[in-house]
Amino acid sequence: MIVIICLLLGSVLAIFGQDFAYSLHAILPNVYPLTFLAIVTISSYLFYMLAIAITFYRVIKHKMKVKYLEILGVVVIISFIMSIWSTFVLAMWWS
Repeated sequence: MIVIICLLLGSVLAIFGQDFAYSLHAILPNVYPLTFLAIVTISSYLFYMLAIAITFYRVIKHKMKVKYLEILGVVVIISFIMSIWSTFVLAMWWS
């Protein structure tokens, strides 16, 4: 359950990071939106790393059967794709 929540939060932050950055900039206009976008992007990375760590820990401690190792692969693939998107958006803002 925690893994799914981490994936959802990380995905929402990764996909809608620009919108969050603009919204936070409207609230705190003294801070550049790029700063907010960097914070949101790093937060999405942390949620993905937490999801991977929890899944890996459960597999190691045998709380998940080895046949569910596919779940770890799916979590890693989703995290990787969304992280690439977040990094791409952040890089476009920097240029």
